[in-house]
Formats: sequence, structure tokens, C-alpha cells
Amino acid sequence: MAARTIRLNAQPVLLASGNSDSGLGIATREDEAMTRSERTASRSTTTNEREARSEIVHAATNAPRLRRLLFIVGILALALTVVRISLIMAAVAAARSDVRALRQLSQQSPSTTSPSELDTTAERADDLHGRLQRLNQLTALPYGQRQLVAHLPWVGERYVAARRLIQVGLNLSSAGEQGAALGSAVLNAYQATGVNASSAQTQPTWIDLLSRNQPAIDRILNEVDAADRISRGINMSVLPSGLRADVTDLNNALDRFNAAGGSRGIRVDVNALMAGLGSDKPARYLVLLQNPAELRPSGGFPGTMGLVTIDRGQLVSYSIFDGHTLTNAYIAQRRTKRPEPWPIDHYFPQDGFLLHDAGWYADFPMAGSTIMSMYAETDWPPINGVIAVDPATVEDLLQVTGPLDIEIEGEMRHVTADNVYDEIERQRRLIVDGIRPWDKSREVHKEAVATIGEAIIENLKHADRGQMIEAVKLLKRSADIRDIQAYSADPNLQAFLNERHWTGSLNPDPATPAVAITFANVALQKTSENMHPSMDFEIGPAVSGRRAVSLTINVDNTGPLFDDPLYSSLQMWWIQVALPPEFTWLAASLPRQPDPAAPNGGSYVIAVEPTESKQLTVTFSMPADSAFLLRRQPGLSTAAVQVDLPTCHGSLSASLTRDQIIAPDALCQP
Repeated sequence: MAARTIRLNAQPVLLASGNSDSGLGIATREDEAMTRSERTASRSTTTNEREARSEIVHAATNAPRLRRLLFIVGILALALTVVRISLIMAAVAAARSDVRALRQLSQQSPSTTSPSELDTTAERADDLHGRLQRLNQLTALPYGQRQLVAHLPWVGERYVAARRLIQVGLNLSSAGEQGAALGSAVLNAYQATGVNASSAQTQPTWIDLLSRNQPAIDRILNEVDAADRISRGINMSVLPSGLRADVTDLNNALDRFNAAGGSRGIRVDVNALMAGLGSDKPARYLVLLQNPAELRPSGGFPGTMGLVTIDRGQLVSYSIFDGHTLTNAYIAQRRTKRPEPWPIDHYFPQDGFLLHDAGWYADFPMAGSTIMSMYAETDWPPINGVIAVDPATVEDLLQVTGPLDIEIEGEMRHVTADNVYDEIERQRRLIVDGIRPWDKSREVHKEAVATIGEAIIENLKHADRGQMIEAVKLLKRSADIRDIQAYSADPNLQAFLNERHWTGSLNPDPATPAVAITFANVALQKTSENMHPSMDFEIGPAVSGRRAVSLTINVDNTGPLFDDPLYSSLQMWWIQVALPPEFTWLAASLPRQPDPAAPNGGSYVIAVEPTESKQLTVTFSMPADSAFLLRRQPGLSTAAVQVDLPTCHGSLSASLTRDQIIAPDALCQP
């Protein structure tokens, strides 16, 4: 007899089927042997089965009603979610008023921002952070619900965008609060200590606070990095138009931040700058005040020099002196005579390679390292680097500090940005013209340089914050065009200077090949500023992946015929042409000089009398699809540049006040 098992209360019960092995429709003997209690249980089981079948039938009858109920519940949940998202977006929009206020404060000039205003900024950022934290709690959902809402049509993508936007706000408001608080403390310290060191000073300087708060700076930068990552993942299309514009502005600001080096770059730069400004120990620099009237490849002859010592961001001491003083100390203590560069040895040989001539190299990092190695052979205090300064920078600083009324050789002189160079040279002209007797023991014009330089430094030491910021801006602009060139023995600081093209490198930007044409007057008179050069490039068509370029250098001696030979006489121009490695020298109209250190474009000499003009033509080839940077030489009178591409009638006219990019393909575009 076949049987099926039903489990009830975990006990197996055998029920007879309609078909038995005997063919009888009655119970077997096992059934007859059941006790009363077992029969009672059997009847109960039968009753439960009937009730279960009845519930199934009832549920099947009411299935449409259940589906309608679930649908209504879903609609209500969706409606509540929409309401919640709407409230979230409204709250986010309300926080924009705080953001606008913070933005206005951030756009205020650093020269006028006060510590109290930074404190207010920190408070507003903190308030905004608290509001966003509450909003973050309001919008938080358990994981399962969050996943469900994120996949809902229309609502989900808006919920995700809102949550990400809140997180961006949390990161940036936190960074803003910490940054403003730190800025207030640093500014308070700067206002208390300035840049002028005092022997009685005991409180921390502004750079002390930066050094001590490195962990806070790291936290701020980490917050900005996190905001940047999250902001890039926001779906802009689902945001309200006003918020969309704000997020676009934010992303643009973050783009500029990243282009400037981002968090990693700032960390490296801050550490390098702090070390350069003496955060750990005093930093001392040799300053070369170059005279472009006696032009050298690096800018000019450094007849006057200075030593500047900075400790914890403050000027501790300085001295300005005749450059020959340091050279004499080097001669007295050098271990061996160094061989001179070929042009010096050939045109004005001296007692070996001297320290004041070590800036001969057009590549200032080479000049700086050579000067430092010579300096190290003296008994003078050790230095951390070398800085070359062109007189144009002094003129710029006088625009910040204002005119000077100072005594020079018993005369009160009114020195301005327009006449400072003339006032310096006036002292020498008085001797040359026989008005003042010549004292062989003194270089009066160099003493004038020292007097003017000291007056400018003293004014800057006591300048207000606005003037100091303007001075820093002017120094930056001078470094941008190579009127200031710096070399540091600290590799981190040198890397910082390299990234900004402030080292006077022969190839300022490794990503762009550079053509560097440098000049020096090896006749040694003070006539260099009478020479006004120009450069004409004629670029040929592309043939087999190359272009031929004809460079004509025009040298014009504008000096008057009848003047003292010191200021107007024969000029002997040493001209070097440095080409990128992938460029090839082809020919020149003048013989190349036998200089073993000549660059790949050759070294040449042109003798030019007053009112006379001469030319040098150098031909080279370059890759057809290449552009190149034409490098400006510091100290050189501004050169006119003309570029022509006859095949496409393209042309460029420029003044070499700063480096110029020359791109043949761009010139050929209509």
C-alpha cells in the first residue's frame, strides 16, 4: 500500500491511500491498533488541513486587493522620499547664503584683511559646517534604504547628488574654518614681529607658527583633496541651476588649485620656502647686484655684492660691499687657480678664474654653483645660495617704498625709480669729467649703490603689510622675466625655484625646447646699454619632417661718436647661440670661435664702432612640428623680434621683454 507522510508537530503520520495492496478500501490492522489519543490526533490533523486549504483559497481570492495595497504603500513611500529630497535640496540652497558670505571674504585683498576678519571667517565656516552636519544627519538612510532610494527613477540621482554636495560642503567648511583660524594666528604674529628681527623679541614669528602647525596644514589639504574627489562625481545635470553654477565655480577653483601643484605641491613648497627663510636655522645668501652696462651672459658684472641673513622669516643682518672685496678674499685663500672660460682668457685674462667673473655662464645654476664653490674657499660665513639682481628690480622697489632723500658724498640727492641708475652712475661721471678728484682707494659709485640699497632695505623692514605684499609681487614679476635669478644649495628649494622658472636656467621649461642667444661685451667698457640688438627668424616650409631656419642677429651700437670712451667706444660682442638637442646647426656668416665650451649653435665675435651696425646670420634646422621658446637674456637692452614664414605669409612681431614662444604651425593658421 502506497503511503505519503505529513509532518505535524514534527511527528510522522501514515495515512492510507485509496489504493491498498489488498484492494480493500478499509483500514489495516495497524490502523485498528491505534489508541484513542492517536485517533483524536488524527482527527485534529484533518481539521488543520481543511483550515489551511481554506486560507489558501481565501488568499487567492483576495490577491488583487493585496497588490493594490502594496502599490499604494509604494506610492506613499515614493511621495515621502520626494518630499524628503525636496527638503534636502531646500536646505542645501539655504546654506548658499553662508557660502556666498565666505566667498566675499575670501576675495578680499590680503593686504587689507585683518585677523578679526579671519576670525569672523572661521566662525562662519564653523557655523556652516554645523548646519551641514545637521543636514547630513537628516538625509542619512540605513544602507538598505539608501540603496533602494539611489535606484529610484528621477529621485535617486538627485538624492545621490545632494548627499555628495553635502559632503563637499563638510570638507570645505572644515578646511575653511581651520585655514582661517591658522591664518589669523599667523597674521597676528606677523603684525607683532614683522620681518625686522629684534634682539628683545621672545614671541613666535609668523614662520614659527607655520612650522609648528604642519599637522593642521596637512589636515586642511586633505579636506580639500577629499572635496575635489567627491565634487568630480556629482551629476551636475540634476542640480538646480543656481547650485549648478556654484559647483561649476568650485570645480574651476579646484582646477586652478591643482594646476598650481595641488596639495602635494603646496606641502613641498611650504616646507622648501620655510627652510629657505630660516625656519630651522638662519639662512644666508650672497646677492649679486649686476651692472648691465657691462653685460655678461648671466646679466651683468657684479661689481657690488651683499650678504643677507634671514632667521625664522625675519631679516637679521645685511651688508653691501664692493665685489672685489670678496674676490680678494678668494684669491688670498683659494687652494688652486681655476682655468678661465675661453672668452675671458682670450680677451681679458686675469689671475685665474675669479669669483666676480664666475657669473659668466648663461646658465645661472652653473654660475651659482661655481660661485658657491669659490666662496667656500674663503673664511667668510657659509652661504645657502646666490641671488642675482638686475637694476630694474631696484627701480621697481622704489615704486613701493617711494623716493629717497639721501646724502651721497656730502650732497643731498632725491632718488626715484626713474633716476636711480643715473644717480649711481653720476658719481663715476663726476670723476670721469674731472669735477671730482679720483681716489684710487675708493669706488664712489659702488658706495652710492650701497647707500641706496641700505635705504631701500631699511624702508622695507618697516613697511606696512600692504607695501610688503606689493614688494613681493614686484619681486615675483622680476623673477618671472629673469631680472632676479636664484640658486639654492637646498635641492628642495632649488626644485621649487625650477618649477617657477626662477633659476635663470638656460632651458627654463624642459617641456619646451629653448633657443638661447646670449651676449657679452668683452671690451669691458660701460657701453653695453648703447647696443640695441634685433633678431629676425625666417622659417622655411616643412620638408621631410624638418624646417630650415635662418636667424639674422642685428647688432647696433647707438653710442655717440664724441663721448668718454668709458661710455661710448668700440664694442666687442661675444655672441653664443644655444640650440635644443633636436635642432641642428647648418651654417653661419661668421667663423665660429674656438671655444671648447661653445654651445651647439656656436660662439661668435662682432666688433662694432659707435653709430655702426653689423649682422650675424646662423642657419639651423628644426623638427617641422616643433615650437620653441626664445629665451630673454637678463640685462640685455630690449630686443625686437621678427618671425616670418614666407610659404604661408605668417609672421610675428614681438619685443623680447620676456620669453617668447615661436610656433610655426600656429603662425600658418588663418
